[in-house]
Amino acid sequence: QIDTNFVYNDTLLIQIQQSDIYIQSPKYFFPSEEAPILTHSGTSTTFEFKKITALPYVYLNEAFLKEDFAKQNVTLDSSKEITLENGNPGILHYFSFTSNGKDFQRITLLTGDYHNTVWVDVSCLKQFFQYMENLLVKSLKTVNYNSINK
Repeated sequence: QIDTNFVYNDTLLIQIQQSDIYIQSPKYFFPSEEAPILTHSGTSTTFEFKKITALPYVYLNEAFLKEDFAKQNVTLDSSKEITLENGNPGILHYFSFTSNGKDFQRITLLTGDYHNTVWVDVSCLKQFFQYMENLLVKSLKTVNYNSINK
């Protein structure tokens, strides 16, 4: 099932396994007990979470170059600045790629502060992306971690 009704509620933030990252997960996405991942098995959609210390996300963002991704058979389709629910800035990058003969869309969120970057990748089969994009972005906008006001 896909429930595209998503209303932000900070009491629904969950902590991601092996991290200090929090998110309001869409319904029917389940956290892994072993890795910093959320998965929706019906659509093979996954959220993957990373925190990088000692690297501001704005510097990392400068390395997101179309030419470099093209060498990996990944297309950087677009990028846009956003404001998260907690008021902090972030950047969304939209990618497309093919893996094992299947077409995927990916949204990468970069956010953080002067000392840390939170990097979240959401990968979704292209056939489901048009139905799920709004839901995925709304959820990404709830990302938070302990050194940013929770």
